[in-house]
Amino acid sequence: MPKQPQCPPEDQIIAGGGAYDQRHYEDHPDLGTGLISYEHAISPRSFELEREAIFRRAWLNVGHELRLPKVGSYFTKEFEILNTSIIVVRGKDQAIRAFHNVCPHRGNKLVWEDHPAKETYGKAMAFFCKYHGLGFGLDGNMEVLRDPDNWFGSQGCDLHLVEVQVELWNGYIFVNFNPGGPPQSLREYMGEHIWSALDDVPVELFTEQVLGKGEINSNWKTLHDAFSEAWHGSVLHSETMVNMRNVVFRAPPSRFDGPHRTAVACGTVPEGVYTFDIERVSRSSVTGTQIPPAQKIDPPRAAFGSGQQDWVAVTFTVFPNFQLQIYAPGWINTYNYWPLAHNRMRFEINQYFQPARNFSELFSQKTGTGIVLDNVLQDLGTLEATQRGLESRVYEEYPLIDEEHNIRHFHKEIDKWIRAYEEGIEANA
Repeated sequence: MPKQPQCPPEDQIIAGGGAYDQRHYEDHPDLGTGLISYEHAISPRSFELEREAIFRRAWLNVGHELRLPKVGSYFTKEFEILNTSIIVVRGKDQAIRAFHNVCPHRGNKLVWEDHPAKETYGKAMAFFCKYHGLGFGLDGNMEVLRDPDNWFGSQGCDLHLVEVQVELWNGYIFVNFNPGGPPQSLREYMGEHIWSALDDVPVELFTEQVLGKGEINSNWKTLHDAFSEAWHGSVLHSETMVNMRNVVFRAPPSRFDGPHRTAVACGTVPEGVYTFDIERVSRSSVTGTQIPPAQKIDPPRAAFGSGQQDWVAVTFTVFPNFQLQIYAPGWINTYNYWPLAHNRMRFEINQYFQPARNFSELFSQKTGTGIVLDNVLQDLGTLEATQRGLESRVYEEYPLIDEEHNIRHFHKEIDKWIRAYEEGIEANA
């Protein structure tokens, strides 16, 4: 049974002051303490292996059902690493489905606007091919067959879009491309701990969404690593966290459930953490808005058990590339990391809020979004330098400190999934 992550006593927390001498490797001795290789972050062959071993087999988050508010609402999603695109749509029966974004007649990409490589969204009751005008319903079946007498037998009427397996977790949409279907349901894949992690969080109230994305010349795992430890905070973010310059951040132990993990940040946001006047006026800082929403969020029991503790954030990581953070007093961040090449990635950062009740709350939310994104840009600002340094191959292996145990676990799982693929077995079975 994985160990439940627990915060140390308040006077032993350094993410805000005090001493913290707990050693993570003692809780997870199987992770080891040796040097690790980053060859898989700079090798085109590793990129190809990750395509088949991980991204074609794992459950992948593609967004939230908030993007599909009505029948016919849809969005497209590009999976460059899999050389495919999908349409995610809400059907007439309110079910959410996904289909490969390819016309079954001559292979034209079915739904696109300005450029076929760009994602799009909208509302439609059928999808029409720009090439020959064939129309397909929200269930993927043929609805408009042009020139029906010109088809051989039932070939035209039998055309339909290829469906992709879809399951939902608290409104978050996941798809799976495993050949022959996923060996596990999404619930089985996540495990009961992650699956029930949001049971006591009123996620249905977080209806305000801010979406952001971009691309950068870096391996996807490098950004994942940056968001998996806090040790860099007082150095990299010193410009926006000047009151934290002399603080050494420490993280309490994480809980590992197979390839997934739960990590907690304990303590309280200290008074005077605000760096700029706009933060003081808006009551929003690097940890986001500090104004409690209409329904304040208690510490999720999945992270803290039944005990009530001071907390800053909880991060649930669903392998391989999805992270969800719940912040006190109540807002949600999600991160997706998408490989484009062995040295290029697309990142997506989505923020979810409860509706603001007045201008002060709206001002705090908007300011918090900007401050958080500003700090994310600081994280992104080091990635190309990291990629160039790794590609120089000056060092064959690198040390990880005890604080970086989440990174060690993640890379161990990457290696495990690739080995399982090469041996013809399921890594997460």
